Amino acid sequence: MTKWFFGGDECGWPITYILAETVKMYVNASWKTHIQIIYKFLNLPSIIIWKNQVKCGKIYLCDYKKNRRKYMNKLILFHGSPNKEINPTYGLGNDKHDYGKGFYLTDDYELAKEWAVCVPNESNGWVHKYELDVENLKILDFETKDVLNWLAELMKHRDAADSKRYKVLSKKFIDKYGIDTADYDVIKGWRANASYFYIAKEFVKDNIDIEILEELLSLGGLGIQYCIKTEEAFSRLKEIKEDISIVDYNEFNKKYNDRDITARARMRELVDSDKNTVTNVFSTLF
Repeated sequence: MTKWFFGGDECGWPITYILAETVKMYVNASWKTHIQIIYKFLNLPSIIIWKNQVKCGKIYLCDYKKNRRKYMNKLILFHGSPNKEINPTYGLGNDKHDYGKGFYLTDDYELAKEWAVCVPNESNGWVHKYELDVENLKILDFETKDVLNWLAELMKHRDAADSKRYKVLSKKFIDKYGIDTADYDVIKGWRANASYFYIAKEFVKDNIDIEILEELLSLGGLGIQYCIKTEEAFSRLKEIKEDISIVDYNEFNKKYNDRDITARARMRELVDSDKNTVTNVFSTLF
């Protein structure tokens, strides 16, 4: 009977066995799926488990106990780009991006591949892998905030409409729901892709009730991104250059576009449904 082995005497960690039957539905799955289910049994963060630790049907985590703090304070992030050579630099970037100037990454490798080739230029892209030491960094996580706080942050940098009405009301909206981000080293939150602008435009036109707003965003499959903001945060970001990977344009640009088309269709369906009562709308929030 196959057993999975965790830890080892060499690190002084009690040996724990989990029978293969416990995860038999995953026997024919990829190594990633095995790892994802197994670390949940031990309540361990997935960041500490790497592909090269899978050897001879066993997973070794003996380094975890000795270096728990080190692992807990580091994130593995990815940046999709059309460029093979990039140099993240403090102070650069476009203020019209979601959270303003900064360097943007995601913890989702597959999404990074789509973002690397989202521009329709038919050129292959690249995914750069980074390690970010977050110890003592101040991180603003919009996933823990009200969705209106996130929308207010986007309105600071990206216009959902160009009408006079929007310009007047968006300022009031930002004043009421905006968060002062000046003291944060990193901002974490959803990525405002094309489907987001469909939501935003309908919302500011009073066509979407706030009660369905968060559900709409979940349908968009926006993905979570990290924006590196401060000089200190940039100094903690290290590229793992040997893990750079090329992205096939034809495969992943199609995935990017298909995701957007599907998201918009599902969003329109929800907006047109009875769940959207159009009662608590944008102009009533002030």
